[in-house]
Amino acid sequence: MNKTLLFLILSCIGINSVAQTEYVKGYFIENNNNKIECLIKDNDWNNNPENFQYKLSKDSKSLTGDISTVKEFMILNSSKYVRATVKIDMSSASADFLDKSRAPIFETKTLFLNMLVEGNTSLYSYKNGTITRYFYSKPGAKIKQLVYKKFLTTTGKISTNTQYKQQLKTEITCPKNATSSPENVSYNKSSLIGYFIEHNECNNYSFKNYNTETKGKVINLSIRPRINNSSFSISNPGATVKEADLGSKTNFGVGLELELILPTNNNKWAFIIEPSYQSFKSEITQEAGSVFGDAITTSIDYSSIEIPLGLRHYFFLNENSKLFVNASFIVDISSETAVEFDPANNSSIAPLDVQSGSNIAFGVGYKFNNRYSAEVRYQTDRNLLSDFIEWDSSYQTTSFIIGYTIF
Repeated sequence: MNKTLLFLILSCIGINSVAQTEYVKGYFIENNNNKIECLIKDNDWNNNPENFQYKLSKDSKSLTGDISTVKEFMILNSSKYVRATVKIDMSSASADFLDKSRAPIFETKTLFLNMLVEGNTSLYSYKNGTITRYFYSKPGAKIKQLVYKKFLTTTGKISTNTQYKQQLKTEITCPKNATSSPENVSYNKSSLIGYFIEHNECNNYSFKNYNTETKGKVINLSIRPRINNSSFSISNPGATVKEADLGSKTNFGVGLELELILPTNNNKWAFIIEPSYQSFKSEITQEAGSVFGDAITTSIDYSSIEIPLGLRHYFFLNENSKLFVNASFIVDISSETAVEFDPANNSSIAPLDVQSGSNIAFGVGYKFNNRYSAEVRYQTDRNLLSDFIEWDSSYQTTSFIIGYTIF
């Protein structure tokens, strides 16, 4: 890999701890009910945390609050966690680890539960790896789990205990004719939030929905012209032209990138796909001996559509600036192209048809105001002569890409 690019990628990773997550306004409540206004590090946790980092002021040192000393903490306009000692079924939902018990196997645990809907009847969630559980509470009652469990029957088939539907039907009711039936409620965040909101509304209870805050755009579409520096070489110890290095050429290309922001970790991860046009044209003349004349010219006029599929990770510097690194698998769709040899009477070397191939790309870049970007991208070797066992080839590209996000 290009040493400069490798250095830039490692530098970005090295500043990850200080650049990617901000401290934002929030509070926490201690065991003695003392409420502390502070700045909390917003990690946008995928799994429910057991602790969190906070600062009492912007310039103060970072401290840690944990589940033993904090009964509640909140990041304003984002998320709220409350400590609760609950009975939770930690049974795996993976088909390889299902047990044969229909009934939940409860364990007593003290957890930070994520508040989803807060009202007369509240909804909470807990996630740890592949396990996701939902809980509810009513005035004067303990927080209880909504029971949902996959298990194996005696015949080895997978079945599901959907006791949560009965819990909704008997304990979370509406005196009016509600539009949502418990039978139609799925065991997922959006479906349960909708049901709990409806329940509070139809009973004229005040409530807060903590899932309404948006984390930014989900999809970005960008046009990305680029300058490519590409090189191509071939070799075959048994051929008249044992090797030919067609050198490096600078060409222009353009791509259209679709970026899907993943809904986790504060929008720091994204899936990218970027169909791009690129081309390479070069030739080299080498001495060939008297049989074929004084020289043989090896040439290629190659163009293709590259389709990188990859992941991107952002490192936030401030509100308007962020660095990113990405890695992609590139599928190449080439035009009808061949490596050709001249003079024409060189019958020992027929034209070599170029085949579509694939390779890996690594990039590092900067984005400003979610609109303008610049990236340096390095591609590993791509073999353009994969149909020929005797021949080996190497096509490499380093690109400087500028981008403008259309929407």
